[in-house]
Amino acid sequence: MLDDSTIVITGGAGFIGTALVRRLADRNRVRVFDILRRNALAAAGLDTHPNVELIKGDVRDREAVAAACEGAEYVVHMASIAGVDTVLKNPVPTMEISLEGTMN
Repeated sequence: MLDDSTIVITGGAGFIGTALVRRLADRNRVRVFDILRRNALAAAGLDTHPNVELIKGDVRDREAVAAACEGAEYVVHMASIAGVDTVLKNPVPTMEISLEGTMN
């Protein structure tokens, strides 16, 4: 397990991201970079955790991603569009978020 590290989690306010933040936050500094359409962090009470920094941003914005990752030792990329129906109705944004987000 990681200890005393700075970790950026893109998509960290989603369902799976929130579970990862919960696991890491007590022993690390966690920066959550998320567009915040759904904020599972708030529902879990992690948005006020002293080791969690919440940064609202879009993974397609290269400069915002770079700023969020500055000084981090680890980056976990979990940002995506969730839900099969949403993905099928929005194929272009789905591909942009998946591809550009990974490249950034």
